Amino acid sequence: MLGTQEIHSRSVNSYHHVIFAKNFVFRKCTYLITLISATPAPIVYEPCNPSPCGANANCRASNDNAVCECIPEHFGDPYKGCRPECVLNDECDRSKACLRNKCKDPCIGTCGQGAICDVVNHIPVCSCPQGYQGDPFNFCRPEEKIPEAKRNPCHPSPCGANSQCREISEQAVCSCLPGYQGSPPGCRPECVVSSECASNKACVNQKCTDPCVGACGLNARCEVINHSPICSCRQGQTGDPFRSCYDLPRNNLNLK
Repeated sequence: MLGTQEIHSRSVNSYHHVIFAKNFVFRKCTYLITLISATPAPIVYEPCNPSPCGANANCRASNDNAVCECIPEHFGDPYKGCRPECVLNDECDRSKACLRNKCKDPCIGTCGQGAICDVVNHIPVCSCPQGYQGDPFNFCRPEEKIPEAKRNPCHPSPCGANSQCREISEQAVCSCLPGYQGSPPGCRPECVVSSECASNKACVNQKCTDPCVGACGLNARCEVINHSPICSCRQGQTGDPFRSCYDLPRNNLNLK
């Protein structure tokens, strides 16, 4: 079989034998064998896997070392655990309130037009300035000047903020505005911030209400922790608790 060229490839014990033969007589064969061994893949060291950092911390690799850093707006030792600026009002100055884990001025956006706001023990207190009247949570307007001959005992009102005055037998009779509680001059809404409610309630529209109403999805479970609704699927269910939870499928396994 002169003038022929054949290439045979065999695999024995993870080695590849490539045999080349050209213009030879099968009575006397010459083999050229090239052995190629597999090289193992290098091991990649990842210092952040698993992460040595604490809660609320990020890990980044630097010169084959793990460097831990607190996530934005969190503080503390990133190797043990980072925390936000505050969780409760008591962690802030008395002139501040803990809003979304930040110590902030609770007066911002709380009072009405023309009203003044004072923070008393983390709680904003709205009132109309001297010479003004009205609902300090909505609008304060200048007091009307009435001639002495027609003086009304309710002008200016002696009742204080969040109250109304009625003239009865030429006397001023004070009462709280609808939706407010207490007695003049100390009328106030049921709540201004959630910390004024029970831990399982939240301040919504100045009322202590259940924050779970309408918060979670279909078939989901809602728990109130520190005034906040926490949604989750029940045991044996899966899905998005903010949309819908459904039962896990039952797999029929053939036991052998």
